[in-house]
Amino acid sequence: MSKRVEVNIQCPDCGHRQNAVLFRSLWIEDGGNRSLLLNDKVNVFICDKCEHTERLEYPFLCTNVNKGLAIWYEPYHDGQIDADVEMYRKHMGPNSFYAKAPRIADWNAFKAKFLEMEAAGPQLGQEPIRSRESQEAFKGFVDSLKEKGPRSPEGASMQKLSASTFEQLRDEAEGGSMQAQYALGAAYYNGNGVTRNPEEGAKWLQKAAEQGHMAAQCDLGVMYQKGKGVKQDYQATLKWFRLAAEQGDALAQHNLGSVHAKGFKVKGMGFFNPTAFAFMKATQDFVEAYKWFSLAAANGHSLSLKDRTIIKMRMSAAQVSKAEDLIREFRQVKRQW
Repeated sequence: MSKRVEVNIQCPDCGHRQNAVLFRSLWIEDGGNRSLLLNDKVNVFICDKCEHTERLEYPFLCTNVNKGLAIWYEPYHDGQIDADVEMYRKHMGPNSFYAKAPRIADWNAFKAKFLEMEAAGPQLGQEPIRSRESQEAFKGFVDSLKEKGPRSPEGASMQKLSASTFEQLRDEAEGGSMQAQYALGAAYYNGNGVTRNPEEGAKWLQKAAEQGHMAAQCDLGVMYQKGKGVKQDYQATLKWFRLAAEQGDALAQHNLGSVHAKGFKVKGMGFFNPTAFAFMKATQDFVEAYKWFSLAAANGHSLSLKDRTIIKMRMSAAQVSKAEDLIREFRQVKRQW
């Protein structure tokens, strides 16, 4: 998603001050955003009073998750970029395309590098070229993961994998295909075509999730929530649910609402354990729960409407009003992505 920040700027011509919204990150999958970049229209300031116009030298991150592309425009050293890169290395790995994104100071050199990276291939995140036979075999397997029902590694309905198909799937996953990484993770988790290994399944799901695969992000959130294949982790649960939810995944939106509504239940500790109960209560947030249930319901998740009705009965009018404000804010930002 593209991220924007509001800043106050003084016009160099007339001295008039006004607020302006600037890109801090730019999702280039959107054709409109790509056009802004190539036509020098990113972070352009227009004075309301004298109509002075100029492109501001403001740092931002340009990304295309589908192509595994990330590049910083950094006209001057920005300490926040250092912090962001360190965060990417920690949470996505030092070899992720976010962590390795080049930092370019010159605008024309930045655009040239972007076009070079966009044209280069195959890149991490792009689907490799396959034979027709390979495409058909892989398509059948991936389609089976999309059947109706609970979407989690153990809930996915899958056709049985032959040894040759499994090896083909592994080769494509190692080649960088996030769809293959997602499918391979589910195969390891369920023991389909290979000995069941939830830990190995989590590893491949995380690779796909780090590339922006929504279903992998949501499933990884479930695994961290339940402590299956990974060590149970509250913050990781929220992180992966939120990444998928903010991309528009209805199930992730519902799951995120459920975590906020019920609180986080510590694995292996009973309800009457005072520490577990205190943590569960501390992690409840009815405002956030109402927000995500509402967004999931609007996104077609039927159970979320019922859950929102239940949670609303436990909220004050002020809390409901705050949640509605957050929903409007989310939708406004979403329209800008």
